[in-house]
Amino acid sequence: MARPASYTTLTDATAADGDLRKRERLRVMTVTSPASVYDAWYETALGSAAHAIELALVAALADPPPGERALDVGCGTGIFTARLAGRVKKLYAIEPNDDIRDHARRSLSDQANVEVLNGRAEKTGLADDSVDVISAAQAFHWFDRERSREEFRRILKDPGAVVLV
Repeated sequence: MARPASYTTLTDATAADGDLRKRERLRVMTVTSPASVYDAWYETALGSAAHAIELALVAALADPPPGERALDVGCGTGIFTARLAGRVKKLYAIEPNDDIRDHARRSLSDQANVEVLNGRAEKTGLADDSVDVISAAQAFHWFDRERSREEFRRILKDPGAVVLV
C-alpha cells in the first residue's frame, strides 16, 4: 500500500532507544487525517498481522457463499471490506466517521456491489431481514452492545451469521 502524501518517515534517531514499537507508534502519529492514521497502522508489523488474522477468522467463521448480502460494520477506510466484496452479491459498508467513510467510498469505487453508508452498529439504516452475514473487524469495542445486538437481530436473516473480530 502506498503511503499517504502526509506520511512522515521517521529515522532511527527519532526513537534513540531503538524500541520498534515506539517508532511505529510515533510514525502513525505523524499522519494528518483519521483515514491516513487508519491505513498507516495496517503498514506496521502489528497492523499487517492483525489484518491477516481478521481475514482468516471471518473466512473460517462466516465464509459467505456468493449470492449472499453482507454488512461490514465500522468499515473504516475499506481495507477489510474490499476483501469481503468479492465473496458476496451485495455488501453494505457502514462507517460513522465522515472523513474515513469518504476515504472508503473512494477506495471501494471500483467495487460495484459495495454500498458505503453513514451508519452505526446501533442504527444501520438497513431494512428488516436484509443481510445474511454481519462482520466487524476491529470495530466491536465502539459498539453499544445491547443496542447493536437488537439492531443485528432486526436486520439479520434467519439463519444468519455475525462475526465480530
